[in-house]
Amino acid sequence: MALKKLNMFTRWKESKLLCACSPGSPCPKYKRYQCQIEELLYDPMQDFRSCIKHSSYKRVNGAIKQR
Repeated sequence: MALKKLNMFTRWKESKLLCACSPGSPCPKYKRYQCQIEELLYDPMQDFRSCIKHSSYKRVNGAIKQR
């Protein structure tokens, strides 16, 4: 599965993220503070891949089975 692109309103104070919300449902502060729109990359399968690498799983006839 490919990476997903998300557009988010973000507000930063130095290097600390204060607020992040989606353009579809922005928080009421986004106009007052003039949030930045940033494009983020999201991998929905990241945790799944690290779980499958665990030694308790093995492939049997092409299928992944737990030992």
